[in-house]
Amino acid sequence: MYEQKGTKLELVGVEYIVIAAAWDAGNKTPPTLMGQLFHYGTSPNRYGIPAYYALHVWAWKANPHGVFMDWNPQRVLRGAPGEPAASVIRAIDEGRWRRPAPRGQHATT
Repeated sequence: MYEQKGTKLELVGVEYIVIAAAWDAGNKTPPTLMGQLFHYGTSPNRYGIPAYYALHVWAWKANPHGVFMDWNPQRVLRGAPGEPAASVIRAIDEGRWRRPAPRGQHATT
């Protein structure tokens, strides 16, 4: 998750996403991370992906409501620059995702 700072984007947290059908095929309960239950997201959704489970982690910016809360009232977020979430998820699934590089450098996997 990124926050706009002038003309730059600052990384403030991550959103873990698990496609629900893939998870549900082998599990009877929703996924968890560090004891935190993922939230279920239906389809259709703003990402253009199938139903999913998600968990936000506010790792680099404090959230007054807690590290694992979905929304942070103090932050205005954007996706990664120029990448709709669905295309990023597809790229990860297909092994094509490349970490964004600083301007003037090449991306790495």
